[in-house]
Amino acid sequence: MKKFILIVTTTLITAIFLVGCTAEPETEVVTEEKEVKIEVGVMDQDRVWTESEQAANYQEKLNNKIEDIQEEYKQQVEGLEEQEQLEKHQQTYEEINQLQDDLRDQFIAEIEQVVKEIAVEEELDMILDQQDVRYGGVDITEQVIEKLQ
Repeated sequence: MKKFILIVTTTLITAIFLVGCTAEPETEVVTEEKEVKIEVGVMDQDRVWTESEQAANYQEKLNNKIEDIQEEYKQQVEGLEEQEQLEKHQQTYEEINQLQDDLRDQFIAEIEQVVKEIAVEEELDMILDQQDVRYGGVDITEQVIEKLQ
């Protein structure tokens, strides 16, 4: 009798297990593959810095201000002792460096603004430096140069 109950119980457990394994899942997983297309623009920064009229304007402005600072320096160091001249030289050098940094930052901000405008107009997702791209991309260098006139 114990054997019979053991056989029936084992058969019943096996049947339940088999039915559970072969049953259809109640939820269906649907996967959709979406193709994502990223439009990439490229820009030759060297050309922008050397060919744009705005870059030339900034360079001319920088040169004029440097000349003014140098003239002022020459007038201020006349009659000063050597130590004072060295201090004034250092101060003038720092002033010129700060001026260069400020003008460069202004020009970079203008470039960034123009690049953003072109990216929106051309529906580009990102803009990379052309030196970093071996192949492909929409070249926007000419457009940037033209807008910086």
